[in-house]
Amino acid sequence: MKYFITFTAALTLAAAAPLASAADLDREGVYGVVGIGKSDIFAPAKNGQGTRKQKLKDGRFAYTLGAGYRLNNNLALEADFSSQLGGRKSSKKNAGRAKDMMTGRALSVSALGILPLGESVELYGRAGLGYLQGKYSPAAGSDARRTRSTALAPVYGVGANFHVSKNSFLRTEWTTMKTRSGNKAAQAAGGNRLHNRQINIAYGYNF
Repeated sequence: MKYFITFTAALTLAAAAPLASAADLDREGVYGVVGIGKSDIFAPAKNGQGTRKQKLKDGRFAYTLGAGYRLNNNLALEADFSSQLGGRKSSKKNAGRAKDMMTGRALSVSALGILPLGESVELYGRAGLGYLQGKYSPAAGSDARRTRSTALAPVYGVGANFHVSKNSFLRTEWTTMKTRSGNKAAQAAGGNRLHNRQINIAYGYNF
């Protein structure tokens, strides 16, 4: 998270110079977003010592596709699909051996509250609801079974848009999704719910 904040702050300073006239700030309408990022999946579980968080996946690439409608300068509605590219269970003990795998994908709908900072920079917060799917694949030779489950999960995020022209913008964002307890894929991996966190860099276009 600290790297995301540092990166966003640097981009904000770099984009502080005006890139458009005040008349160009009307950004209502349809837009699309495509991006890549780093994604982690966890399976939190409570035990006698409190909360245990098992990391099932190292930071790996993920892609995101989104489409939205900007209602005004301060509000937008957006639908997004994201998917991880591969996965593995992090464990020094299992180094050099076959490893369990966990991959995830998500489909969500969100509302974005937007705060313009000048003519080219915007900060925003995201809140919505979606489906988070986890797919658990045990290591070779394990008696465990492959398990896949899909569950509703709230989605929250913060980010920034950097408008580089009247129609194009760059975006950096951090999002999180967490299912309720009893998720089957998480249980197969030793937890009881799925938790996905993702940092993205994306390109957007206003149609």
